[in-house]
Amino acid sequence: MTNKVQLKKLAKESLTPMMNRHGYELVNGFDYLKKGPNEIYYMISSTISYSEHLKLFVGCYIDEMEELTSLAFPKHLPEMFGGGLTDEYPIQPTKWKIWQVGTESEAIESLKQIESSIQKYAFPFFDSIQSKEDLLAFLPRLPAKGPWVPVINKIKSNI
Repeated sequence: MTNKVQLKKLAKESLTPMMNRHGYELVNGFDYLKKGPNEIYYMISSTISYSEHLKLFVGCYIDEMEELTSLAFPKHLPEMFGGGLTDEYPIQPTKWKIWQVGTESEAIESLKQIESSIQKYAFPFFDSIQSKEDLLAFLPRLPAKGPWVPVINKIKSNI
């Protein structure tokens, strides 16, 4: 059984130093955050279910998203502009991988794969989002309905 505290300890040797070298800080247990250009924050947030399944969301946060959550950013990293981290596909809202972290050996192996996937897919995604206009260009990949519609309208009015 693995939780975010245990993952944080296991990631100390490889994943976290790699993320730190790229300007990300570890927040909220096992989430990574970096302030990018133009008031855009890059984030990788984690969810663990049943103490053995880890999902990672790769996305961006902007101030216009504040109204969507009652929890303060960065204590809460809302999932909106971005998608799931996999070891096979670029970042997109409909693709996710469930990494096995139920045992220490599974967690160590998954962390190696996650590090590789972040370098292969997450960093290029973040490199492609340098402005709010770039975020809007990503939006056609999102469903036409949802909590982000008011945020999209707010972004458009602020550009």
